[in-house]
Amino acid sequence: MLKKSFLPQLFFSNWIGLLVFLLWGNSVVAQIGPVNDDFSDRITLNGNQGTVRMNSTGASAEVGEPNHAGENSTASVWWTWQAPAEGDQVAIFSTEGSTFDTILAVYTGSSLQQLVTIASNDDAEGVYSRVSFRFEPSKTYQIVIDGYEGETGDARLSWSIIESVAHDNFSEGHILEGEAGSYSTSNVGASREPGEPNHVGESATYSTWYRWQAPEVGRGIVEFSTQGSSFDTLMAAYTGNTLENLQVVASNDDDELLLTSRISFFFEPGQLYHVVVDGYSGASGDITFNWGVYSSTQNDKFQDRIPLNPDGGSLRLGFVDATSEPQEPDHGNSLWWSWQAPFDGLCFINSMGSTVDTRILIYRGSQLANLELVEENDDISFEDTSSSVFFEAKQGERFQIAITSGDGAGLLQLTWGVLQSCGSPPVPSQPVPADGQMRVRLDVSLQWGTGLFLNQRIDKTIYGEDDRLDLYQIDDPALIALARSTVALTDIDSLGDIGDGKHTFFNPSIFRADQNLCEGEPFGGQPVPAWCSGFLVGPDLVLTAGHCLSTNSECSETAFVFDFEMLDEKNARMSFEDNQVYYCQGVIAFEFTDSGADWALIQLDRAVEGRTPLKIRREGSIAVNDEVFVIGYPSGLPVKIADGANVRSIEDIKTHFVTNLDVYGGNSGSAVFNKETLEVEGILVRGEQDFKQEGICHVSVVCEDDGCRGEDVSTITRLQSLIPPLSESVSFEIEFGPCDSEERIREVLDSPEWQPQGLDPGREYCWKVITNSECGTTEGPEWRFTTDITKPRFLRGDCNSDGDTGGVTDAIFHLEYSFLGSVTPECLAACDMNADGDSDGITNAIYLISHNFLGESPPPSPYPNCGEAVFESDLILGCETEPQDCQ
Repeated sequence: MLKKSFLPQLFFSNWIGLLVFLLWGNSVVAQIGPVNDDFSDRITLNGNQGTVRMNSTGASAEVGEPNHAGENSTASVWWTWQAPAEGDQVAIFSTEGSTFDTILAVYTGSSLQQLVTIASNDDAEGVYSRVSFRFEPSKTYQIVIDGYEGETGDARLSWSIIESVAHDNFSEGHILEGEAGSYSTSNVGASREPGEPNHVGESATYSTWYRWQAPEVGRGIVEFSTQGSSFDTLMAAYTGNTLENLQVVASNDDDELLLTSRISFFFEPGQLYHVVVDGYSGASGDITFNWGVYSSTQNDKFQDRIPLNPDGGSLRLGFVDATSEPQEPDHGNSLWWSWQAPFDGLCFINSMGSTVDTRILIYRGSQLANLELVEENDDISFEDTSSSVFFEAKQGERFQIAITSGDGAGLLQLTWGVLQSCGSPPVPSQPVPADGQMRVRLDVSLQWGTGLFLNQRIDKTIYGEDDRLDLYQIDDPALIALARSTVALTDIDSLGDIGDGKHTFFNPSIFRADQNLCEGEPFGGQPVPAWCSGFLVGPDLVLTAGHCLSTNSECSETAFVFDFEMLDEKNARMSFEDNQVYYCQGVIAFEFTDSGADWALIQLDRAVEGRTPLKIRREGSIAVNDEVFVIGYPSGLPVKIADGANVRSIEDIKTHFVTNLDVYGGNSGSAVFNKETLEVEGILVRGEQDFKQEGICHVSVVCEDDGCRGEDVSTITRLQSLIPPLSESVSFEIEFGPCDSEERIREVLDSPEWQPQGLDPGREYCWKVITNSECGTTEGPEWRFTTDITKPRFLRGDCNSDGDTGGVTDAIFHLEYSFLGSVTPECLAACDMNADGDSDGITNAIYLISHNFLGESPPPSPYPNCGEAVFESDLILGCETEPQDCQ
């Protein structure tokens, strides 16, 4: 019996047969590729709109084929399309619905060597591509779909024709009139023109054009922005009178954390500027185009200083033509403001958002000759040239503010205010029902507003014995709860999404290799993906060190991970659910100095689930020798608790104190707790060097408990006014009762809502709310409301509520109720047959019997059908429940 195929024996008997087989096999493979793989075999698309499908498996790139959308050509398929004879329209091509990551490009030209790019795109949304362009009537265009890095699959190509927008072309730019304004439009239907340059390094796709002419006289800065637009924009400003000779003046992709764009520049008097707005990667939507001119400032001289609003605020102006005066302090060319503190507190002024390198100086004194420097700051950090200062002020105290710039003209963004002590909670407000409201339902639920919950790497060392413990080694539930509210700061790029709402650290370093540690160093085999620590102080608020995170650019790159811990001696938690991973929404406030306060308050992208904000010290101060402990992520390791430490000294209780905590780099931003009260006393910020060289590796620096420099802790009370009270510390006491009575109900509640019971109809009630929190007590005003005069519905004579008054049964029921007490009517008013206000006695039974059997007068209304009460006596008697026929 034959065991092998005859064909292989025949062909493989010699090397010639093998060569024939391989060539034959290759020819078969070539024949199964798409029919429009080559440019010369492109398929014709017919009509002004349509959809075609093609599987690109087996597609390849040709010799001489250009790159598409800046990517190497790898697996391309081709079509050709002739534009309609009507002009002034835009063609849109899209690969939406394809099963792989596509690249799309449109060309003119009849051969690969003659191709001229008209439009191209990689990812317009997700992995599909989209282009638009204003076509020339009856012109032929070549369309190609390629796969990113060689991907292939089912390709779907759709095309359509739409009318172009009014200012799609460079020559039709919308004219911006005046020195400031806002203009609403859209780039849907816009296109790239032939010869149009790339904007902000991206290929033009849906560009719209605007023209602005600078004033003929004067000097200043103009700012353009797309804030308020509905999509990710690009913006650029040019000079030049044709697309071919444009010169870039300014350009921008993303404005800080926003996907909208912002540019500003020093304009030349009378110059015409062309501004373009496009969509990033082919994005489109509604455009809000804003512009404003900031001319030379008027507060260059000390005597012309501008007063700032005492209560705080912000302003944006041009920093232009600043000079120095005789007798002015030697701080450079400056602009001047004055400010008076509205109350005692910690004041702040910062220039975050400015386009110039600023320096802020705070002075006391009323003349240049007697100015006394209070506080100053040049750069927030090496990366951020804006400035920020904090200083103490007393109510009514006046300050002079000088701002200088190291690089001349630009836009200055100034924000200022004063942080008042936590104080009493806000006055209760917004009562429901409203004060004085009439005809309130008897089942009303009282509600009110509170104003309380508007939601809103430095080296360390070991002192004495190493007191750091992993969380699995801790039995105390109170400490475990504190650790659950501690968070690791890490780079967004270090987290991987593994699907099903789970995330994992992507290839983190191991502590021993990361620091080149010697054998025997503790925790050497543990991962170190974090670079700072933080802790929860509000539903969506995290506190950390200012040197860890203080700018919005850093904010946009940071992830916050809860529960990064060792599960046992060898295994760290590396997989996290969505409710354990959060992102940075913005920096609310911060202070960063090399030798004093160092903190930053961060708002997360959403409220944290299932964790309690930590309780902080609100008043008073910690003392020397008080015991403290810390929870954080030393060197980026899984969370550790370090105990056995105390306060060594208090350098300046308003800014920081010194401890001998066992901490490392990565502990920066950790909460430092009072061991007795478990309240947060401060934020770990600075300390001794971590490691020292020992041979060819590193070992931890070890100091006596009272040796070395100690570990600095930024005092929490300095910023406690920014931190909302804990929700469990807030309670409400309500006083309630009829306004015409001295009697009042007093109830203690844990939420701003309460439902009173047993309200009388047509009566006025008075109430007030007292709010209590860890910050104090506030009594609200007295509010009033009047209940509705509710008229019960019933059928007079239907004493037993069976819906029938025509027999003797109601009279018998009434007699049993009146004399035997064996039954109770559902509606007393129904038993008052003669409407005299008395439901007891034999007279009511006789009255009903006389009507039914002797033809005497019928009972008063409501009779013989159910209805509303008409006599005051009926309202007094009332109905506990309505009879069946009145339901």
